[in-house]
Amino acid sequence: MRSKTMLELSMAELYAAQSLLRDIIERETKIEVARNLHDEIGHLITLIIVNLNRVIKLQGNNNSPLLLETHDLTKQLMNEIRHAVLQLRSDDTVDLNEAIKAFSQSLTKPTIQANFIGFDGICSPRIGEVIFRACQESITNSMRHSNASTVNIYIKKSKGHYHIEIADNGANNKGWSIGNGLTGLKERAEHLLGTFAASSNQDGFRISMTLPA
Repeated sequence: MRSKTMLELSMAELYAAQSLLRDIIERETKIEVARNLHDEIGHLITLIIVNLNRVIKLQGNNNSPLLLETHDLTKQLMNEIRHAVLQLRSDDTVDLNEAIKAFSQSLTKPTIQANFIGFDGICSPRIGEVIFRACQESITNSMRHSNASTVNIYIKKSKGHYHIEIADNGANNKGWSIGNGLTGLKERAEHLLGTFAASSNQDGFRISMTLPA
């Protein structure tokens, strides 16, 4: 492989790693915020509710409407915090669109066209890693083994599944075989109970995958 191509691939992998790292940092930050909300603020509000309960019990029938309203609002605030903590901890996603853009931004050739159908590229880390590795492997193979000018990526979410089609317009590679990279993709897909297929003809090379959403 030409040194320029090797440099471009190295830069592409670096940019993609930076994008994925940002996603990881954002997830870790959200988890830390959720932990602090639950452990620190949640604990303080619980103590306030306990104290308000004591005051209400001591005053019996002489409780003021303002005190009762404060008690209800504090309980409502506690419920809102619990909901926020659940949301923060459940928002564990990666941005495929940004990762693919980051990988392809330093490449002079081929041109990468990524199309997302039925969703905006946001998905779980488990699914996102497999799809991104498929895109990365396809682009790398196109640069190494064909003279493709374009790689088209179609990722569709429909009826509980992701359907992935990645195709280049490179010259037909007669006698091609599935190497370690494609074998790894097949194993990743099957591990998630998905499917994988690769083919080559006069129109170029194609990878097809389905993964459960």
